[in-house]
Amino acid sequence: MNTILSRVAAAALALSFAGAASAVPSIPGFEADDGAELFTPNDTVISVEIFDLGDLLGNPYEFGFYFGSDPNNPPDQITIFDETDVGAANSAIAFIDFDAGFVFDVDEGALQDLFSPTAGPIGFWLATGGNTFYSEAARNPGGADVVETLQQTANSENYLIGFEIALFGNDILLGLEFVGGLTAVTVAEPMTLGLFGLGLIGVAYARRRRT
Repeated sequence: MNTILSRVAAAALALSFAGAASAVPSIPGFEADDGAELFTPNDTVISVEIFDLGDLLGNPYEFGFYFGSDPNNPPDQITIFDETDVGAANSAIAFIDFDAGFVFDVDEGALQDLFSPTAGPIGFWLATGGNTFYSEAARNPGGADVVETLQQTANSENYLIGFEIALFGNDILLGLEFVGGLTAVTVAEPMTLGLFGLGLIGVAYARRRRT
């Protein structure tokens, strides 16, 4: 319970600084975008909606997660917040149990969605009605990177996940969500892989010379 309360407190801190901005805002207590696209969730995860541009436009967006990391396969979308959830004013909060396979809408006191528990990383999505944006750039048209992930300084398992798009030369913030209980999945950079490959070649060459 203390862990959950600490995550809610972290979300409240973020909420006090966030607002309708033209990009993911810089928020005290959170690091800059670390480029994470996929995460390993804890058994239980809590999410708080910080900002939803759709609320201001009278057409709330939907936010959720999906399993898997194969960009060629459409993901099963599990909903965390739907069009009935309004951030800030109604304090939209959801509790996700990855062992039992359900999303519980705390503010409405009802189940939001059900899913089959699956091992492996998760990504996040935001649906604006006509379009769906993913935390994995490879799933977006043209490989567009539309997500910023800001890790909390005091607790590395807490993240702010912001979706933004470029419009007429400006970055427009679509949604900002707090998610607590995550570990970012690190992906080796191409140069790192290249150096690793050169290292293997060097080891093989050294062994060959010794023989």
